[in-house]
Amino acid sequence: MKSIYAKCLAVSTILPCLFFTGCNNTHDASKDTFKAVINSHLEKKKPICYIASAEPFPISLRDDGQSFNGSKTQLDALVTAGLLTAEKTMVEPIYSGVIEGTKFGNDATDDSKKHHPGVKYDLSPLGEKSYKTDLPATADWQHGGAGFCLGRAEVANIEEYSEPSIGEGGMTSVVTFKYKIKQATNLANPSVIAKAFPEYGKIQKGDATMQLKLKRSIEDWEVSL
Repeated sequence: MKSIYAKCLAVSTILPCLFFTGCNNTHDASKDTFKAVINSHLEKKKPICYIASAEPFPISLRDDGQSFNGSKTQLDALVTAGLLTAEKTMVEPIYSGVIEGTKFGNDATDDSKKHHPGVKYDLSPLGEKSYKTDLPATADWQHGGAGFCLGRAEVANIEEYSEPSIGEGGMTSVVTFKYKIKQATNLANPSVIAKAFPEYGKIQKGDATMQLKLKRSIEDWEVSL
């Protein structure tokens, strides 16, 4: 799944030419300049977060995998990393609460009406520190969900940037860069997270890619939101 959420492509406020030190002067547009600006933005705005469930914890999953929320592989990895606890339990029937005589109640098999062995997942003390209940939607979780923010991001390398140009939004440049994790949560076993959440592994190696649009304000470059 995908951890750091989206490309920032907004149109900035129109800035008259006179605000710049010469309309064609782009000497301050450099990899070092953009790296500093983007790092400041990432520090404040972009925690590295992963959605682990469509619903808040605690959640219970059947051992046979017949459940409606969560990925058991990812949840087990979060247990190994120390973010979740797990205990054996009996999971309520899939059709629990469905009224007999309704369409769904009539379709329920005898097996679906039984309690089944399963696992109850809940937050550990470490997990509580990084857990959020209202993470925005991702490609894998179209309606958002609950999950963990496991650190901050920082620029690993500026790959390229477009030649700064003046348009409707003033002077802008689109910057493509690789980023890595900074101030990572002290996980018991980070490698299991990297395996269960492939994007986390890419970030650990500084091999995840993001693109941001920067604009030139009166004083300096800034990320266009």
